[in-house]
Amino acid sequence: MTVNNIVLSGPYNFPLFAAGGGSTPFYPRMTPKQSATIGLSTPPGEKALCSDCLSIDLHKLDAQLQGMGHGRHNVVNYARAKGYDLTGLEDRAEALMLKPNYAALDHSAKTCPLCALFRDELLVQGMQPRSWLTGLIKKEDPVLIMATCTYHRQNDKRVPLWDSGAVGLEFVANALQRNCVDRLVVVAQDAFAMVSVGAERDSEARKEEHVLGEVIKPADDLERVRSWITRCKDGHKKCNAPPPNVFYPTRLLDVGSLETPKTHIVLGSDVEGEYTTLSHCWGLKPIVRLTKETLTQYLSEIGPENLSKTFTEAIHITRSLGIRYLWIDSLCIIQDDAEDWERESATMGKVYSRGFLNITASTSSDGSGGCFFQHQDLDNGKQVRFPYKHKAGQAAGEVVISPIAASFAEDILDGPLAKRAWVIQETALSRRMVFYGKHQLYWRCAEFYESEQGDEDRSMDTAPHFNELPHRRSMNGKVEENLYWNWTVIRYSMCALTRNEDKLVALSGLASRFAGEFGHTYAAGLWVEYLHSGLLWHVQNTGCHRYTEYLAPSWSWASIDGPIVIDYNDQRGSGDVKIRAISVQSEVVGENKFGAVKGGTLTLTGKIQHVNIQFLGKSLGEESIWYPSVGDNARNIALDAGNINAFLLDTFDQTLRLGRAYLDENREPEGEVFALQMDIISGFLSQIGETATQRQNVLLLQSTSEGGTYRRIGKGRLCFEGSEDWFGTTKEKKIVIV
Repeated sequence: MTVNNIVLSGPYNFPLFAAGGGSTPFYPRMTPKQSATIGLSTPPGEKALCSDCLSIDLHKLDAQLQGMGHGRHNVVNYARAKGYDLTGLEDRAEALMLKPNYAALDHSAKTCPLCALFRDELLVQGMQPRSWLTGLIKKEDPVLIMATCTYHRQNDKRVPLWDSGAVGLEFVANALQRNCVDRLVVVAQDAFAMVSVGAERDSEARKEEHVLGEVIKPADDLERVRSWITRCKDGHKKCNAPPPNVFYPTRLLDVGSLETPKTHIVLGSDVEGEYTTLSHCWGLKPIVRLTKETLTQYLSEIGPENLSKTFTEAIHITRSLGIRYLWIDSLCIIQDDAEDWERESATMGKVYSRGFLNITASTSSDGSGGCFFQHQDLDNGKQVRFPYKHKAGQAAGEVVISPIAASFAEDILDGPLAKRAWVIQETALSRRMVFYGKHQLYWRCAEFYESEQGDEDRSMDTAPHFNELPHRRSMNGKVEENLYWNWTVIRYSMCALTRNEDKLVALSGLASRFAGEFGHTYAAGLWVEYLHSGLLWHVQNTGCHRYTEYLAPSWSWASIDGPIVIDYNDQRGSGDVKIRAISVQSEVVGENKFGAVKGGTLTLTGKIQHVNIQFLGKSLGEESIWYPSVGDNARNIALDAGNINAFLLDTFDQTLRLGRAYLDENREPEGEVFALQMDIISGFLSQIGETATQRQNVLLLQSTSEGGTYRRIGKGRLCFEGSEDWFGTTKEKKIVIV
């Protein structure tokens, strides 16, 4: 490879140009302690750039097109055939020699902040485990700079260049013509690192549509939030559809304005205008709460000295956006009034769905953390101002070169708020959300999601916003709302509740909206229309157990304290269903028909076989599923689920391994056990050790003291050769599961 007339040896096969597309790579930030161990030390204060860095001309770097399966030669030919003006293409370099070797970069990093950024990112990203790295960076390795473009800007929206089809190729050709850039790539032989190139929205670089990256601001800077709101209000039909009726919460906080900053409680019946909502962690530290005793006082004023940092900053955001009202759960529901709590919790779905904006204090574990975290790269001085020039060479302001910030998954989904059960429905129903992270801000509404740095972060799209759900369809054109609900339940089961009795209440707002949208019948966390797939949940680990207090019938996932899962093939319900529901009933507590229950029965017909269960001890692991048969007259199931303890399931027939299963609790059940045939699935994707020509799901049941009545204790899967005819000519019978 020849760069600037210098011949370079070595395997310069840059993985960022791999075909097939995908999300923009993210490489985890190191902690200061980790950075110190490999000698990272960004120079403090403002320092001048070195002459080599100042010589970088972004217009002269050929923007390599990341994530597209099109060779540059083919893209150039396509662009020319389409009439794109590629003037100056021959003057662009694929790469620029920044430093003759890494030792020179390391030396320059002592005084040049941009060299320090390049050096630090090479060390941080280049030392991440990768199969194509052959060793650490060597002193003699030459250091190259390349440009890359990951997005195309269209109507102020950054559209990924890896969009498939002719449209994607048009984007690539368009980007090649304009030579737009949002990333620089630093290469040192076998290691490479990416950094972001961003521009202020009113800068020359942005006006020329050359630099497409965004600049991360201090967390209390609301300019980006305002721009997101404007874009959403002016162009999003799904986010601005008029509600069927006027609704305000029973109580709201009147936060006044920046000029008259007084906060007090008002009645929703006296309110006009928009309101914001807050999602936050209560935490272990005491926070101000509305009680019967403080109600009269708080109707007059809530002193700023009583408010936590999170509440204070949420109020500041609301005032700064010109909105007068804010809803916070602990201050708008009387916390020591059971009737008020039941009534208000039943309307919480409406509270969030009708709010103008949800402010999400994502990374604070209690009220002392606040919303405005100092963004880490700003705090570390890693945003480098770089002089920008027009194509003709005249000075035209500056751009910002900085590390690629953390993804939504790392910054938000791994944070404390995402582990709070209530927040599942809050984020699913809120029209607009701004997430305050440690690294940057994130926006999500029904029509788009974006990080402050400008990436359309796909980890934010783990499930559609509820308002978007009716518009999302599978390949057969159907809205598969059961998949959305099952995903929600799986995620919800991983989250924590302060009060066990809120297990169904904390999801009741979303359930209510779901029922209103699709007209389905709800029963203790399941939908009657999708009863078969809803029953096929199983626990994820040995730490799961049933609640000691009654919260749901045994057939409902809500009876389990711990994470559950529903296999994707089971969710789709593509098999031959073998049960027939006669009735599904649940008895609710109070007036909220989607809330807590005190009883529930499932009556159905199906084939049932008597079995016995033996505890096998510690988890066998995937390699050990071939557990030997026991007993000369036993047909058994070796029960294995990875990190779930293994059991044997015997019938009183000939010896034969049948499959696997998952018990709801980590103990050997006492008394008689039965297997209820749920379905027969053909053409499934088999797992390790599965040899049957078809798979059958079964529910594992135990008899109660009442004849014909059972309770669930687990789920099984018949998947070994010979299991296909196990139920054979068994006659169907009517059973009741409680």
